[in-house]
Amino acid sequence: VLREMADNKSRPAFGENEDYMKALLGDGPYTYYVLGKEDNIQRFTPTDLRAFHERGYVANNMQLILAGGLPHNVEELVSEYFGGRPSGEARPYRFEGAPPLQGPTILHRSAQHLLNKDNPQESSAAIKICFHMPPLQHQHGSVIGTMGVLLNLNLFKTISQRKGLAYGITASYDGRYNQGLF
Repeated sequence: VLREMADNKSRPAFGENEDYMKALLGDGPYTYYVLGKEDNIQRFTPTDLRAFHERGYVANNMQLILAGGLPHNVEELVSEYFGGRPSGEARPYRFEGAPPLQGPTILHRSAQHLLNKDNPQESSAAIKICFHMPPLQHQHGSVIGTMGVLLNLNLFKTISQRKGLAYGITASYDGRYNQGLF
């Protein structure tokens, strides 16, 4: 885990993305680094990890979703592999919505890793634009998700393939964690 953290943090866009997410979502659980903090990883003992796992990774905090060509004895298999596990206390974490934006926020950084030193006029650039949207649970969440997929396809076809204005362009919607981002 420590090696993965070091590799991720040494990527040029890591700090840019952290600043972007903090500007968009504030300084809260949405912006915590998913792998945690190095000092915690170094400090945790096997006993600490087992206690953490037993506290949160229990059947009452999980959902089992099965799809596809399932065997006729699927219920027996589920019971065999999961039936003897302790159900535990259900303590799902409820994410609060992100704080509202206080107006336009512009972050500008020199991206030396995108600079074409031989021909600076032909250098690449990266632009991110984001909006707060209703969360997936909202009555229009699935419609917004579908719009994101369709816009993503059309942007790439039009801006990149037909007009050649960008190498890559994407649009997406993420409505998880009681918030929505587009």
